[in-house]
Amino acid sequence: MNGQLKTWLDGELKEYEALFQEFRRKVKKNVPLWMALSVVLLVSFGVLGGGIDNLSETLPNILKINLPVGCGIAAFIWLCFWIQGKSTSMKKVQDAYEKGIDQFLKRETDQELFCKQMKEGNYGTVNFLNTKTESYPTRFIAGPDYWVHFSSGFCRFIRTEDIEKIYGTEETSRVSYNAGNKRVSQNVAVGVSLVIVYRDGSLSAKDIGEREERIFFQSGNQFRQALDMIAAHCPRYGSWH
Repeated sequence: MNGQLKTWLDGELKEYEALFQEFRRKVKKNVPLWMALSVVLLVSFGVLGGGIDNLSETLPNILKINLPVGCGIAAFIWLCFWIQGKSTSMKKVQDAYEKGIDQFLKRETDQELFCKQMKEGNYGTVNFLNTKTESYPTRFIAGPDYWVHFSSGFCRFIRTEDIEKIYGTEETSRVSYNAGNKRVSQNVAVGVSLVIVYRDGSLSAKDIGEREERIFFQSGNQFRQALDMIAAHCPRYGSWH
């Protein structure tokens, strides 16, 4: 890693740390609410199940069963937040960025051109705080020559010169549920992926061992924000459709 790239990385990690702290504050702010809701809902189920008119009869069971279960769920929620806090750190973010640099910017020409793009400020950035599904903020940077995508603790760099085409595709998950006396299965949309197809024989295709890779976004709105940014900063965008 040359000096210019290290300078960029130091600045990038400083920006990401502010984003990471905002992400943590947002998660922490919701934890007491989720804990309180778990207790209230379990107690409410007990009250409604026994009937409000019979509250005096059902109260002992509510205190013995519903309330302890609700408190147990609340404690589990707190434990999950505590574990998440212990398992995530800026040190892991730095390791992920450095690994991405080692894998995708190992050529000196790539490092020089990438640093030139970032030093000139010729790029756009979008950040997404998906606190319900992710342990880290998602960050996407797009410039004319290189993109950077950080999500779920992984960082990758994309060389736009190697791209043949891009397109979006809806990602779905198969779910099953009971509808009356029948078991029904259906596909439910879970997000949108930006599919990147590299030119056959390009350096990127050789590096990853295939011609296609995907950048996943949690919603169509996030995907559109990223695509609009690409269109605004990448002159090659018009040739990728």
